[in-house]
This record gives sequence, structure tokens and C-alpha cells, in this order.
Amino acid sequence: MKRLLPVLMGFVFLLLDSTKGWSLPPCEGSPTTKHYVYKNWTNCEGTLTYNDGDKYVGEWKDGSHHGQGTYTYANGDKSVGEFKDGSFVDAGSTAISLKPDSSIAQDKRGSPFEVELPSEGLPPRTITDVTTILTQASLKETDSVQNARETITKVVPANAGDSALTQFYVDRAEAFWRLAMMTESIESLKKAAKHVKEAWFAPEGGAMRIHASLAYAQIWGGVFSDGIKSLETALGVVPPNYYGWFVQLTSDLTLSLAYVGDINGAEKWIQIAREHYETFLKFDYKQDYKNAVAANMFSAEGSFAFAKGKYSEAENFYAKAVRKKKETDGWEENEFLISLLAHLAETQRELGKLVDSELTARESLFQSIKVLGVNNPYTGFALRELAKTLNEQGRPEEAEVVGQEAVAIFRKQGAPSESLVYAGAIESLAISLTLQNKYKEAYRLTSLGTTLAEAGLGSDAEGMKRVIITTHINFAIAALMSGNYDRAEEILTRRLKNQRKIFGENHYRTAETLALVGVLKFRRELIDQARSAFKVALPLLSQHAVDD
Repeated sequence: MKRLLPVLMGFVFLLLDSTKGWSLPPCEGSPTTKHYVYKNWTNCEGTLTYNDGDKYVGEWKDGSHHGQGTYTYANGDKSVGEFKDGSFVDAGSTAISLKPDSSIAQDKRGSPFEVELPSEGLPPRTITDVTTILTQASLKETDSVQNARETITKVVPANAGDSALTQFYVDRAEAFWRLAMMTESIESLKKAAKHVKEAWFAPEGGAMRIHASLAYAQIWGGVFSDGIKSLETALGVVPPNYYGWFVQLTSDLTLSLAYVGDINGAEKWIQIAREHYETFLKFDYKQDYKNAVAANMFSAEGSFAFAKGKYSEAENFYAKAVRKKKETDGWEENEFLISLLAHLAETQRELGKLVDSELTARESLFQSIKVLGVNNPYTGFALRELAKTLNEQGRPEEAEVVGQEAVAIFRKQGAPSESLVYAGAIESLAISLTLQNKYKEAYRLTSLGTTLAEAGLGSDAEGMKRVIITTHINFAIAALMSGNYDRAEEILTRRLKNQRKIFGENHYRTAETLALVGVLKFRRELIDQARSAFKVALPLLSQHAVDD
């Protein structure tokens, strides 16, 4: 569904221009390096120095760079001029986005495929290159995949002790992961966790790493709430001097909870992560390790900002995370970079930067295929994000092709039905069907995806059943247009509550949902209720134009 953009923003800019002659008061606590200080800055001038050496001096609003300012990067580069909601703005008053020739552009070194993205310019206007690469890659396997297939054929060594068995099951779990056999990977890691506890000799931090790996496998391909518990278990066995791991695990708890909309839980862990990161920076680690930990921290910050609807801030953090990851040794073969790029593509899409989003999603996809091959959860995840961006561009037919590929990957490799990533692939496919007016088929997939997401989220005392699938406006449309009015009302009620909480009553996304509520009430012949919904929603929507 195309985004609606304001058409009356010119009046706002006129008002802003009329105030430029007035100087703002200094921000309380400036200069600072502390998030809890600058998050409250608004309508003031202040200086913030980031832990990685970047520095911003200028005007602030609602805890973000907003107004005139100077952003100085650690390498000496500068962005001088106007900022808006955390992003630098060019003379055309459009937020400057990441270009294909920037530091996050596609790296083509060592690509085993004949078709590659151009290093600069617009992305191809078809997905022929994507389908070609998928076909080529399906006919060959990377060395890591071949090694994984060999590993899973090995039998348990005779008379092996707990230490040897721990390593055996860790190797086996990694091999299953490479093959996207997530259920088997989870079971192998559970066995490794059992044996490492009984081992007479285990490397320092061994239990921590096993529980962390188990958590990632559960989050990617199992019950989400189990993954959260495993991360907390890993955090409880971190050796005292492993400061980087404290940052990584608390960051991962943040981004995992933010992913499912648990903002309160994410806020708790991001505060802890920030404290650990400040401690980590006091020690003289190698720069490569500092870059890796910084990438984790910035990724968590990006996820937290995204969950709060602060997309410009999220884009800034994700872009910094990508840059830091690309400054580490061996980044070309790194799996974490794949998901970082996918999250960046998602954020750019929310900002309406659809060309940048497509370029970034393609880079994530090709990075995954190059490193891991086709049949793995990362490739399915990257395909999902590309499909969503194609939908936003008004290309649902192509998005359907890409979405089918993503779903096929998870089905082929036997991904467990409760996998949230699998449910997300179904989500993107259902959206493309909705946009092609294939409402009944879309609704069928919606129902399936909802069931999978509920199983994947699990349940706990925090009330983790925030079903991502049912909050999407396109699913509400599928239910509404296929005549499933009760389901449509359930979806819209939940979405409206979430939108009001995140964006407020007067935001166009809230108005979109409220307008659909009006359509639903009209179809149910509840004319007075329909009129009441339209009375609030339509004036807000009239201030926006369709973003082509």
C-alpha cells in the first residue's frame, strides 16, 4: 500500500522559516554523551558526542537532531545545514538517504553469480536478476553448505566424554543451521547445553556461547519466548570480564523484544546495554572487536527507535551499524550483516525511501546467497523484505514471485511452523495478493500466518502475544473485502490501538486505520458509527497525498 504524505507541509516550512531569526536556549546538560540526557532535549541547542566519536552540535526537538546543526563523523567528514527528525536534509527539503555508492552499497568481491547489481545508479526495473541468481544458486552449493551436509552424517563418537560430546553437538547444530534445519539445530544445541554443564573441562564462556546460539536458533526458527529465556540464561553465565558479550546479549534482548513490539521490555534492556557499552569502551580492546560490538549496540538502538516509530533515528542507527560491521575483518562472510541490511531496508521503506530500500534489500539478499546459498533462513528473510518493498512500490505481481520464493525456502527446509520468520514470509506474500485484489487467497494466508505467529511468540507473564501479522492494514483489507467482518473488526481494533499509542491520534497512519473502520461500519450498515469515524479520519487524510 502506497504511503500517504502531507500536501500542506509548505505551511509548516513557512512557519519554521519565520522563526529562524530567533536563537534557541541551550539544552540542559549540554554537552553530553548520555542518552538519558539528550532524549529529553527539545527546542534547544546542544552538543552530543557519540561513543564511536561522531559528534552533533546544533538544534534539537523531541530528542532528535532537528533544525540547524553540524554532524561531524569520527573520520572528519561533516554534514552542515538543516536536520529533520534525526536526518540531514538537503536544499530540496528531502531527507538525504543512503545512495548506492555509499559505504553500504553492494560489495561484489567474490560473487559466484553471473548477474550482479550495478555499483551505482538505480536498481533494475524488473526482478529478472533476482530470479536468475536464485536459479543459478539453487544449482550449486557453497562450500559451507557442502561441509554442513557432511557434518550431519557423522555419528556420535564412541565412549566420548561430555567435553567431546559438547563439541560434537555444537558442530552438528551449526551444520543444521546452515541447512535451515532449525528444529534439528535447536535440539542439538539443547544437548550441547546439557553436556557442557557436566563436562570436567569446558572453555571459558562455553556455556554462554551455547545458550546464546540456542537463543538465536529459537528466535529465528522456533518459539520466540523460548529464545528470550535462552538469552537471559546466557547472560547469567557470562564470565565477569567478558564485557563485549554483556553488550551483545543485552543488545540482542533489546532488538528481539522491540521486534515484537514489547517497548517496555526493550526499553529496560536498552538501558542496561548502554551501561555495559560505556563500561566496554573503557578497556583497550582491538579496534576490530570494538567495531563488532558497536555494530551490535547500534543495531539495538535502531530496533528500539523503530519500535517507537522514530524511523529517521532508526535509519541513522542501522546505517551506523552497517558501517561498523563493514569495518570488521571478514565482514564479507558475515551473517549478521545480512540481517542488519534487511532491517535497514525495512526502515528506509517506512520512510518512503523505496529506491534505497530496494537497493539495500537486494544487497542483503545477494550477501546471503553468496555466503550461505539459497536454502537458509537469512535468504528467506532477505526475500521477505524485498517483497515488501516491491509491494510498496506498486509492484505486487513481482512481489508475489519473490514472496513465493521465500515461503518455498522455509517449506523446503522443513522450518518449524512456529517460526516467526516463516510467518513473516507468509505475511509478505499475503500482502502482494491483497494488492492484486486476490482477497480470499490473501485471507487464507492471513489466517495461517496468524496461527503461526501466535505459536511462534508463545506466551509468558509479560503478555508476549503481540501478533505481528494481524496488525497489518493490508490484512484488515483482505478480511474486509472477503466478507470476514468479525475478523476485520478484530484486526482494525488492535491496529487502531497500536497506532494511537505509537503515532498519536492525529497521525495519518492512525487516520488510515480509522477510515477503514468507517468502511467496515458502513458495510455493516452502522451508518452513524461510520459517519463518526469518517468525520475524524477524512480531514487528516485530506492533508496527505499519495506518494508515487
